[in-house]
Amino acid sequence: MIVRKFIEADMGQIITLFYETVHSINKKDYTQEQIESWANKISLVKIDTDANITARPLFEKRGFKVVKSQIVERNGTKTWNFKMKKSLSNGVKI
Repeated sequence: MIVRKFIEADMGQIITLFYETVHSINKKDYTQEQIESWANKISLVKIDTDANITARPLFEKRGFKVVKSQIVERNGTKTWNFKMKKSLSNGVKI
């Protein structure tokens, strides 16, 4: 097996794998109504993340843009992070 880094072109196959897994392998774990809700096709046109100050440059290098800075609380301690989004060039249909 060859392991490599994710590239945007992989997104369609990853989403299809997830979709097909829900409809076959994991079918026993969902009601028919839940499975049928997956029947509608969706288009993934953007992804987002909440990046800390250290991760921000990494995401920016990969095309993410800062939408806003946020103050968040973790275990009673306030810190900040950045809501970031990236548009996917052609969208991904499933």
